[in-house]
Amino acid sequence: MHTRIKTIGILLLSIFIFFNTEVDAKTYVFQYDIDQLWEDYRNVVPDSSKVSTLRKISSYYMKVDNNASLAENICQIAISIAENGDDILLLNALNNYLEVVDLKDYKNEASEIAFRAKKLTDRMGDLNKTWRTYNNIANFYKVNYNRDEALKYCEYSLDVANNIQDPTYTANSLLMMGICYEGNNDKIEAFKNYMGALSIAEKLQNDQLLISCYSRISKFYDSNKIFEKARMYKQKELDLLLEQALIDSIAIMYVKADFQGLSFNSNNNTLDYNEIFKILDFAERNKNQLLKDHVITIYRSHIIQAGKFDKLKEFYTYFYPKELELLAISEPQLYYRVRALIHEHEGELDSAYYFFNIGAEIIDLEENMVMSASFHKRYGQFLERQNDIRLAINEFKTSLEFAQEAHYIPFALKAAEHLEDLYIKLNDYENALKYSIILRDLKEEFNSLAKQDKMLRLEIDNEAEMRNMLLETQNIESKWKLDKQKNFSRFSTVVGVGILLLAISLWSRLVYIRKVKSVLEFEKNRSDELLLNILPEDIAKELKENGKAEAKQYKRVTVLFTDFEDFTGLSGNMSAKKLVQEVNECFEVFDMITTKYNIEKIKTIGDSYMAVGGLKDTSLSSVKNVVLAAIEMQKYTRQRCEEKIKNGETCFMMRAGIHTGPVVAGIVGAKKFQYDLWGDTVNTASRMENSGMINKVNISRDTYDLLKDDPELVFESRGIVSVKGKGFIEMFFVFLKQEMLPIGFPFRNGSKIHNSEGHSEQMLRKA
Repeated sequence: MHTRIKTIGILLLSIFIFFNTEVDAKTYVFQYDIDQLWEDYRNVVPDSSKVSTLRKISSYYMKVDNNASLAENICQIAISIAENGDDILLLNALNNYLEVVDLKDYKNEASEIAFRAKKLTDRMGDLNKTWRTYNNIANFYKVNYNRDEALKYCEYSLDVANNIQDPTYTANSLLMMGICYEGNNDKIEAFKNYMGALSIAEKLQNDQLLISCYSRISKFYDSNKIFEKARMYKQKELDLLLEQALIDSIAIMYVKADFQGLSFNSNNNTLDYNEIFKILDFAERNKNQLLKDHVITIYRSHIIQAGKFDKLKEFYTYFYPKELELLAISEPQLYYRVRALIHEHEGELDSAYYFFNIGAEIIDLEENMVMSASFHKRYGQFLERQNDIRLAINEFKTSLEFAQEAHYIPFALKAAEHLEDLYIKLNDYENALKYSIILRDLKEEFNSLAKQDKMLRLEIDNEAEMRNMLLETQNIESKWKLDKQKNFSRFSTVVGVGILLLAISLWSRLVYIRKVKSVLEFEKNRSDELLLNILPEDIAKELKENGKAEAKQYKRVTVLFTDFEDFTGLSGNMSAKKLVQEVNECFEVFDMITTKYNIEKIKTIGDSYMAVGGLKDTSLSSVKNVVLAAIEMQKYTRQRCEEKIKNGETCFMMRAGIHTGPVVAGIVGAKKFQYDLWGDTVNTASRMENSGMINKVNISRDTYDLLKDDPELVFESRGIVSVKGKGFIEMFFVFLKQEMLPIGFPFRNGSKIHNSEGHSEQMLRKA
């Protein structure tokens, strides 16, 4: 019954649109285009032409008019028409729906359409149509936050693209996979997929694909607060668009709006008002509601964050009053918040309370907990400005609950700060202490996340640098081959010259070739060295010979992690140049130490250094070599710190952790080469470092059991230690026997010292 009513409704809408399009279309500056589309729809006979025309019309209403409801209804009409035709036409209409409609607002309808499209696609077996359908289904799941399913269909579509051998399909699948990985917070994997798509686009010299890649990569850098790179890729996008379109095209205006968004995010909430209103004026003249909404969102966020409520009133009352009416329909909770802030500015506090209360009732029905946390934070700030302390506390508590549930630390921090201050104002020191402790824990978590973000940014830069080095290697190899071809060609032309000239030319050519070969050989060796800095020698060789390297399982390797104590806190007192110099000097020495002990450096992430022994040498000596390397690293950092403290300089003290066990090792990604290790052994080694102490090397029981009989080493038992995410692990500190102090050397907490004869001495317990 429901389906019949829906079908009748769609047919009635179709009839209404058919006879009334001329009136509706007059409202747009693009009226000739939209009028012509509706004229085409009325005149075309084949159903396939009607479906194709309705696709263009629905895209217009979605992308220009921002009328999601009308666009969805038109897509439904197209499906109804296609149902009278063959499977190919119906599948085309179903995919049109998935590509045009707001998949989040029409989740249930889109889910049904996706199911029908997949069923039809699987029955038809056409690979091109399969790729399109699977890519659209991946997008549906991505939009609705089911990222596991989204990734599954991304992999399906990528497999299909590879089978078709269509690089454009492959690049688009990689972009979609990158978005899904980014949604899962796997940012490195996201970045690799984005750059893989970019490599294909650059090879194809496909401008539209390049624009898509530049736009996506710019957004990625923006979201990760790497604003310089975000602007760089946005500028690449703009330059390419300027080659193709008029300077005032819609696409270019979107890019200019994005630049304002970057300015808002990166420069302490600053905007170019003239530029903002130029773009708004363009959108108004061209009746492009979607562009207008995009720019208004940036401007509104700016003035609310800056507390410029007078400009909020000015904008919605004098400049764009109709936009407030549209906001009431599209985002009612935001509409009520804006109305409340405007009334507060006017001193109409009863109305402000009224609109905030309505907005709170609506926002609590939403699934987006971050938005709820934001709304209640703003409401709490309003109440605090009115000195309504008790009600403000309730709102900040609600904001804190939503923020913690969403694990969005910035909003949780703000709410906890307000709660601590407000309870102090009420002389309620018990609750003030409670939220002070919560605030302290949140700050620690925030600092930890900030450190992770910093390391992530360094890793992203490392990935980009590896890509550049790989491209340089490929360019040099291409140049080598090209020069060989040129040399052969020049040699061939000389053959026809007289014997004397031939002899002279041959001699000159021989000298030239030797010079060129010498230069290119040097560049090729330099590129090979750069590759060896990234990959182990055997892996680099396999990669160059086969174009890929298979992952390998190792039954026993020894993994080392180091990390500087309080790196984030200490680095805040140093300039960026000095910080990089300090870390680089330490890591250069670490590189020499790993080379000395024949162990493999894997990577650095921020201030963390990772190395492994046992990939080549599987004997027991590889385990010991990792321990000796860690002890030497500690010795170097300790001596370096002593010197710096004497000179009144900041220094970094270090923790080191080691664990031995099985791993899988191989190259991450198909396009960006990064050698890495996987497995519980890696996680445990990292926990050894986290649970260690400065100036000491902390090892697991597994590593200890392999080395406990070594006469050169001495061990201090730490007993069983609780480790986050791993339970309880037995740990030991390890030292070189020749560097140990006499038995009176104080160890902590009554620990024992062990030597190779199995003797132990109970050490003095520290108070």
